[in-house]
Amino acid sequence: MLLKLGLTGIRRRLADYLILFSGLIISSAIFYLFMSIATNEHFLKQNISISLVTQVFYFGIVLLTVIAIVYVWYAQSFLLQMRLQDYGMLLTFGARRSKIDQLIMIETFVIQFGSTIIGIIVGAVLTQFASGALAKMIDFKLTGLNVGSVTSVVTTLVIFFILALFCAITSIISIHRKPLTQIIHAQQQANQRMVTTNKLFAGVIVGIVLLAVGFIAMDRIEQLRLMAIVIALVTICFGSYLLIGSLFTLIIRLLRKTSFSSKNLRKFTMGQLEFRIGSYTRILTMVTILFSLALGAITVGTGYYQQIPVVSERASAYTMNLTNPSAKAQKLIKELNVQKKVVYHQISAGKYVYYNQAELKQQPFQMVRTIKDTTSVSAPTYRNIPNEKLIQSGTEQAMFKELQDPSVRNKEIIILTPAKFKAQTGKRAALTLIRVKDLHASLPVLKKLAKYQTAAQQSGMETSNGYNMYLVANSMFGGLEFMGLFLGLAFLTMLASCLMFKVLSGTRADQRRYHVLNNIGASQRQLNWALVTEIGTLFIIPAVLGVSYVALGLRMFTKLMLSPYRTFGMASLMFVGCYAVYYVVTVVIYRQLVLKDTKRG
Repeated sequence: MLLKLGLTGIRRRLADYLILFSGLIISSAIFYLFMSIATNEHFLKQNISISLVTQVFYFGIVLLTVIAIVYVWYAQSFLLQMRLQDYGMLLTFGARRSKIDQLIMIETFVIQFGSTIIGIIVGAVLTQFASGALAKMIDFKLTGLNVGSVTSVVTTLVIFFILALFCAITSIISIHRKPLTQIIHAQQQANQRMVTTNKLFAGVIVGIVLLAVGFIAMDRIEQLRLMAIVIALVTICFGSYLLIGSLFTLIIRLLRKTSFSSKNLRKFTMGQLEFRIGSYTRILTMVTILFSLALGAITVGTGYYQQIPVVSERASAYTMNLTNPSAKAQKLIKELNVQKKVVYHQISAGKYVYYNQAELKQQPFQMVRTIKDTTSVSAPTYRNIPNEKLIQSGTEQAMFKELQDPSVRNKEIIILTPAKFKAQTGKRAALTLIRVKDLHASLPVLKKLAKYQTAAQQSGMETSNGYNMYLVANSMFGGLEFMGLFLGLAFLTMLASCLMFKVLSGTRADQRRYHVLNNIGASQRQLNWALVTEIGTLFIIPAVLGVSYVALGLRMFTKLMLSPYRTFGMASLMFVGCYAVYYVVTVVIYRQLVLKDTKRG
């Protein structure tokens, strides 16, 4: 009977439950996606070349678990808000509290545990698709990926089972503590905390000081080391909490006293925001911190990946070297946007390899000039190497030999006049050196051309030319970008979903307020604008603070990578764009729930 009653309640509000169900599926899917990567140590060590990668992902598991707890809690609040009046009616008609407890338990487990099972299936598909898509996007080959990990399945089921049980018990306790009248009229309870203006000013000052301490600690990470991260995490979290709660309320109070608030429904919107700020400060603080961590991970990951062409171009003056390129190889070379191409004919005899003096003078061998500013990402410049340097032991000769075929590298270089070179006997060959204008744009053709290199060069272990250096750098930095994008997108999905459900969990109370406005003459356009502005403000606060935090925090990477701010703008636009999608979805759902019964006009 109770199961039938619970399922009837679900069918009666199917649209609302579908929102709840889909949200929980996303939550468990993202959690499983992350767990399937984080628990696969073999995969992490094979693809990401930093020693602390496992610890980083374990730290991510802790963060994601905290987010999942908050997410599921708000989802349960959303469920409770929908069913609270029904529970009140059942109690009015004589139902025992124990039966209501069982009903809550059944509904919670049917929805949350059912969505978890579906979420694991969706998560397995997402893991395969997302990992493959990310790897393809950054031209990085993943090895050892296992989407059906038993450990990740069991861990996800256990954690979400515990969360479902915890939510059900807390909901039961919450209802037991309330008298019947309070259950029926729960949405009419105020949750505003009045704080004096002086306390708000003090909160703003203390918050700014704490944030300053946190970012100064991050800027001095070389001296403070791990302590810098601890100090920054504590001070920035508390500083953000105080700044959001105090500064936000203070700005609203000041604006309400100006003529700006007198137009349209601005007073109502500001009143709504000030009314609920007490219950939103914690979630906005959490979203702000996670927003900055996620955006920072994406920015640093893409930043390291953007270094690959820079590092590759500085490794050698030539992108690729080929000995006796075939007709097919010559055809591929013509497809490249070549900046420089030189051909050196050589003759190998005994322990010597001979070169034509005229060719070397006409097309001098080049090397990359030493770059003093190691943080610069500017294009390298080149210097011509005199012929006498090529026959003397030194860096110049070593670089020239590295570009030769492995069979002649250990031979002594002899430079002959054109007449003597023509008369010299031995095995003749042609060494072709090419430099492209844009390594990234030329990669598709270079990959085809690499098939015509020697077996040693094809192994990817050499760094004699720019392309081979690219292969080595990509194996190092490609994993970092994958990790950054993966962490960032996983956290973005969860934090934005948390904020979305926090907003949606208050729809029952907000519905009455908007209906009152509609009844006293507010137009549909005014209601829509008030709704868009209110939710937009709640989404904008973490975005503005998160982007600002990353802009300040990237200073700690100035000595760890080339130009850490290089990808900041692109990463921010991409990240904020994805975040904006959640905002639009939240507005659409919120409007459907709050304004569905208002009069049009």
